[in-house]
Amino acid sequence: MNGQANIFEIGFSFLRHGESEANRSGLIAGSLDVPLTDRGRDQARSAAPALAGEGITRILASPMARAHETAEIVARELGLPVEPLPGIEERGFGQLEGRPLDDRPDYFADPPGGESWETFRRRCESTLERINGSGNLIVGHAGTWRAICARIGLRPEENAIPNATPIRVAPLGMIPAWSSLPPT
Repeated sequence: MNGQANIFEIGFSFLRHGESEANRSGLIAGSLDVPLTDRGRDQARSAAPALAGEGITRILASPMARAHETAEIVARELGLPVEPLPGIEERGFGQLEGRPLDDRPDYFADPPGGESWETFRRRCESTLERINGSGNLIVGHAGTWRAICARIGLRPEENAIPNATPIRVAPLGMIPAWSSLPPT
């Protein structure tokens, strides 16, 4: 590190991508690069005002289309560029991708031909721990959020996040440790 605290030490904002075609269809997307729906674009536009008062100076996004487009929509509203952040892409679900969500009974089980929870969690944590400084907005996926929850001591299986819901993540010891930003 370059002397600055990483984002887990000083806090950041998180935004899951807006509704994707796979979300709307009830399918497992994983590493499939599916686009946003019109509703997902509207959700991203609606999230921007809540993020405007958060002191965001940098937007980092998963390079997957659904997250990157969400970030671009928010970035236009905030007047900031989007930086791709490889390493926080959604977990690969192998042979389950493109199949109905009911075919994945347990998110944390190892999918056939896919990425294990532990490998995915370590990938996300390692990527995020390299980010220094304050004012960061991370735009990612439900899985990215689960990995963040595991890192900050929340139970990832109990902390689902709806599409395009802004979340503030604060260091341990601050109350609340995480919270949804005010709705617009």
